[in-house]
Amino acid sequence: MKYYLFSVFIAVVLVFISYNSVPHDSFLFVHDEYLHLDFCHTYNDMFAVMFRDFGTSNLSLFSLRFFDLLYFLTAYSIVSSVYWVQVILLLLKFILLTTVPYFGFKRLSKILSPKQDLLVIYLVSLFYALNTFTVIYLNGNAFQLTPLISFVLAPLAFYLVYKVLFTKSPLYMFAGTVLVLYAMSFYLVFLVVFFLFVGVYALLQLLPSPRPPVLPILKRGLILSALYLPYLLLYALVLYSTIIVPSNTASSSGGDTYNSLKGGFVTPLLMLYSWGIYNIW
Repeated sequence: MKYYLFSVFIAVVLVFISYNSVPHDSFLFVHDEYLHLDFCHTYNDMFAVMFRDFGTSNLSLFSLRFFDLLYFLTAYSIVSSVYWVQVILLLLKFILLTTVPYFGFKRLSKILSPKQDLLVIYLVSLFYALNTFTVIYLNGNAFQLTPLISFVLAPLAFYLVYKVLFTKSPLYMFAGTVLVLYAMSFYLVFLVVFFLFVGVYALLQLLPSPRPPVLPILKRGLILSALYLPYLLLYALVLYSTIIVPSNTASSSGGDTYNSLKGGFVTPLLMLYSWGIYNIW
């Protein structure tokens, strides 16, 4: 519990440092931040069709901003101040960054060793939460809430996927795993990289074994896939609306998001994780 409390303390300190000099009638401008200024602006962004480009589909952008939109709709239903909406959002982001990975790494460490050194686990989770990659994202676009949720859930998701694939688990464990994967799935490019790591780890586990339990793992994988199917249908709809529906105009791509999705499997590895290299800060 003390590490969770310390994480909240870190989050409060970081928010105080960020907003100490910002007047209450202003807001902190962060380059490329996805920020709504009022409820009406947020509500209009919920529609699946943009008004420009002859009705270009906005579904791919909607999925990548899902949790951000939910937050802004909820926040502006309660308060109208952009300042406080942004402050609370950043506080929420820092709390998620410093607590959820720790929870995930605590579970994940049980795979490696039954004995746990909580201080080491906490330091690892802090490095994961505040490494160069996340600092670049916080500096570049304030780390949108949707990709941030996908990022912080990755350690816990890895543990859950390992448990349901490599051990005999009850059905509720499958359901919990799918819910976590659902939450991660709105930011599609992160999910691709996550499944890549899961696949590599599974191969490393199976190849050294003289008689790898392939059939049980395939059976559990099919159960997990069946439970995950509802989101795959949504993903198929996103791909359809992104690639087929948009009119062929100069800016019908929907921006970098569309280009990233069209880039396919390799795009997250080549673009997303090199973002700080080709953007000069």
